[in-house]
Amino acid sequence: MLHKLPAMFNEAYAVLKGDDRLWPALAQRINVTDPDVTAAYRDLERRVNNPPYNAELIKPTQALLDAIIAIAGEGAVGVTVVDPAAFLFP
Repeated sequence: MLHKLPAMFNEAYAVLKGDDRLWPALAQRINVTDPDVTAAYRDLERRVNNPPYNAELIKPTQALLDAIIAIAGEGAVGVTVVDPAAFLFP
């Protein structure tokens, strides 16, 4: 089953990249109703979603975690180090 998960994500992202009709309903879920904002949201999500899931993401994920800890504190996050063993890379 775990090997099917990346394929399912890829299929979902392919649908989201190819069907503009889905985006108004998705935007409404985050209280966005303006068509121009919806289009900007759609275009941004299409650019940044579905990155290649590989070990190269650990370092930027750690940088993000460090930034969050710097703002919110370790207690708010609960972890300080990204555990590479927690990822299931294809």
